[in-house]
Amino acid sequence: MKKAWGNPRVTVAARSSIVQWAKRHGFIDEAWSLEEIGAHHLYNASGDVPERTIEFLCGFERIVSFLGGPSEVVSGRLAEVFRREVVAVDPRPSQSTQATAQHIVQQWADQLRGYGMAVDVPASVQLEIRDRRVLRDRLRSRIGVGTGRIVLCHPGSGGLAKCCPSDALEGLVAALKERGWLAAWMIGPDEMERFGADYARRLERTAPVIYEESVENAADLVAGADAFIGHDAGMTHVAALAGVRTIALFGPTDPAVWRPLGPKCCVMNFPETTQPTDDWVRGVVSHIDT
Repeated sequence: MKKAWGNPRVTVAARSSIVQWAKRHGFIDEAWSLEEIGAHHLYNASGDVPERTIEFLCGFERIVSFLGGPSEVVSGRLAEVFRREVVAVDPRPSQSTQATAQHIVQQWADQLRGYGMAVDVPASVQLEIRDRRVLRDRLRSRIGVGTGRIVLCHPGSGGLAKCCPSDALEGLVAALKERGWLAAWMIGPDEMERFGADYARRLERTAPVIYEESVENAADLVAGADAFIGHDAGMTHVAALAGVRTIALFGPTDPAVWRPLGPKCCVMNFPETTQPTDDWVRGVVSHIDT
């Protein structure tokens, strides 16, 4: 979009604090949470939108909303309070996207073209992490042992169905350590809430566990790693976009639609129920060591 519009200043408001990380690294110009700008008022079909929200929105020349398609309430409310151009992109995969196994970003680009914008989707995208060495040193200090190449494994995801079996991941981490990798687990509040302290103690049997509450701090540590293993989840996309060698593990979701777009990302499936875990582990390790 920046290329199509002559490299304008870009402000992003989102639910996730990952936008603050993006701002700090210079990928966008300003970052806000949806709560800070009062965006929740836009979901009400009736009622007044606060003046502070209107003033904030009217400070821009164009709004691109991923909060729903053109026919949804939030898009209509935006058009009411913002008299310039409102571009409404439906972030959810359409039936056509799912049927043709088109990447979701291509769907978004097609919707933008409907507004007369020539937006091309590159085959891969890599963000420039200028202080990568500093981030690697910070990550190494968090792990506290070893001097080898660092691989982080994030065993969580948005749902249990999207998580690879734990025994397979544990076998994978153990195999990487045998090959000289400095391996560590990364977990956060979601995993602790879902599985409890016993889960972290189980992981500690194979590798150190990094517990990270902040999405921004977690993203920095991921960007400092040499390799990353994760599921169909946000941090896997961060790793891939940061140019980290990434193994994206997919189960029920379609990687053709949701795969990360980083240049060093390899998509692999969960082990088949009839597949020996050791065979699956060797296959994943071979891709990381390539």
